Amino acid sequence: MSTAKTQLNDQDLWAYLVTVFGDKVRALVRIRGGEHSQAFAFTLGEREFIARVNKADYGFKKDGYAAAYFSSTQLPIPEVLHLGRMGDQSFVCVTPRAKGRTLDDRLVVVSEALLHSVVKTLGAIHATPVKTGSRYGAFNEVGLATFPAWKAWLLAVESGKWDATCQTTCFERQVFDSLRAQIKQIAPVLPEHRHLVHGDFGMDNALCDGDAITAIIDWSLAKYGDPLYDVAWLNLWWTKVQFAEVYRQSDSLFAQDHDFDDRLRCYTAYTAIHSLGFFAESGQVGKYEWLKTRLKAQNLVSLRA
Repeated sequence: MSTAKTQLNDQDLWAYLVTVFGDKVRALVRIRGGEHSQAFAFTLGEREFIARVNKADYGFKKDGYAAAYFSSTQLPIPEVLHLGRMGDQSFVCVTPRAKGRTLDDRLVVVSEALLHSVVKTLGAIHATPVKTGSRYGAFNEVGLATFPAWKAWLLAVESGKWDATCQTTCFERQVFDSLRAQIKQIAPVLPEHRHLVHGDFGMDNALCDGDAITAIIDWSLAKYGDPLYDVAWLNLWWTKVQFAEVYRQSDSLFAQDHDFDDRLRCYTAYTAIHSLGFFAESGQVGKYEWLKTRLKAQNLVSLRA
C-alpha cells in the first residue's frame, strides 16, 4: 500500500459526516480510492454520495474549480458539495456518486461504442475554453498556471527534485537520466498548444455505463498544454487497449499531426519519471517494476538500467 495514502478508519469518518449532514447518514462502505485518497460511499436519504479523504485539499479544490467552470453535457464532472478539514491531517471532499464503473474495472468490456465515447470525451475536454491568463502547465485551485511556455513546464523536470529520490529509493539513476534525456531532446521543438488537459484521464478517473462515459473525476493533475498529453497517459495506463492507435485512427483534431509519435514519446517519458518516482518514494516497489516492464513492452521510450 502507498505510504502517501491516508489511513482513516470508518468510525471516525462516520462521526464527521454526521456532524456535517446529520443523523440521516447511512450505509458507509469503503470503495477503491486512488494513490493518495481513500474513498467511501454513503447514502443520505435516497441519494448516494462519495466521500474522499486526503492529506491535502489541493486536488479537491481543483475538483471544485473544474466542476464550476468546465462541466457540461459533453463533460460531466461531479459537483463538490462539501470540502472540510477533519482533525489535523485529513481533508474530506463529498460529491454525488456518479453512475457507472471505472474504465479499468474487470467487468468493463471495451466496445467500439466505448472507445468512441472516450475519444469524444477527450475532445470535449480539449475543446473546453480556458480563460485564466496565458500561462502553461499545472494550474492551481483558481485556474492559474505559472510557466511561460508548455516546453518550459516539461523541461522543469531537470530540477534537482529527483536527486534525493534516486539516492534513497529504488528509482535507478540510469532510468531517470534516460527518460530525462528524451524529454530534453524532444521538448524544445514541441508546438505551444494551450488547451485544457485532464492529466490523469482514464482508469479510475473515468466512469462508464458500458458504452459511454458517464463522469470524469479527479482533476488534481489538470493543466494547460498539449492535448496529446492525455492520449499518451491513457495509452500508457490502459492495458486493455492500444489507445494511441485508436486515437490516431479517429477524426480528432490532433490525430494526424506529423509529430504525433515524438510528442507521444516525450509525454510518456515525462509521465514515467513522475510515476516511477512516486512509486519509489511511496514504497511501492512492485508497481515501480510493473511500470518499467510496461514501458519496455510499449517500446515508446528507452530505459537504461
